[in-house]
Amino acid sequence: MTPFWKPMPYYALREKEVLKLFKRNNLSSSIAAIKIYILICLTSNLDENGNYCTSLTYDQLTKYASLSRKLVSNGLKKLYELELLNFEGDKKKKYYLMGVKRAGKVFSETRFKSSQGYWAKLPFAGFVDGSGRITAFESMSNRSPVELNSLKLFIYLLSIRSKDQVSISVTLSKIRSKLDISFRDIMIAIGFMQSIGMLYKVNLGVNTISNYDAAFSINFLVCGWESLEWKPTYLSHDEWKNKMLAKMFPEK
Repeated sequence: MTPFWKPMPYYALREKEVLKLFKRNNLSSSIAAIKIYILICLTSNLDENGNYCTSLTYDQLTKYASLSRKLVSNGLKKLYELELLNFEGDKKKKYYLMGVKRAGKVFSETRFKSSQGYWAKLPFAGFVDGSGRITAFESMSNRSPVELNSLKLFIYLLSIRSKDQVSISVTLSKIRSKLDISFRDIMIAIGFMQSIGMLYKVNLGVNTISNYDAAFSINFLVCGWESLEWKPTYLSHDEWKNKMLAKMFPEK
């Protein structure tokens, strides 16, 4: 059965602002690292100790993340350096997502368990197609700053989505401060994300590439948004979806 979503740990990425460490001066490796991180989240399952992990070969990583073998190596290295991932095994590696364990006011990094908190729902339905392809990844050259900015923004948006809310509202100034991306580059990234299917719908208000209202809360629906919170009710899935869209994006 195809899952609606998978858990994605975000403590280091958001709270410790590790997303800022994916920079243009190491562009292709940063793009590769985020792609691989997302792919590992999408393919992870529980091991016998309740930790989320996956076993992927280099061939699978290159295929599904649309990366060269060199970029896979560079991306994994960056994830290890940032302590977002660790692994077991030699020839056949098992990749473990890293989370955080809290004891009072003390946080310590550990292998990720959903019971620890600090995780977000990463859409599977709507992001991965019926044949297992991630077309958004296939649309990237792995060489463009807009691709890096889009991947960072995608993860950030998912990490701040409130429970039971399908849309995400955040100001340009907040995005800029958390991701270290200019207003102009944020707007370009939003357009790119829409063009490759990472965003389903966006309410930009008066914002354009040349004119910004940094305090305006932009409303986002990510790809697969309807799979993140829909639960069987008296409404069919399509009825519920249309009702949510009408509520969030009313026609003028």
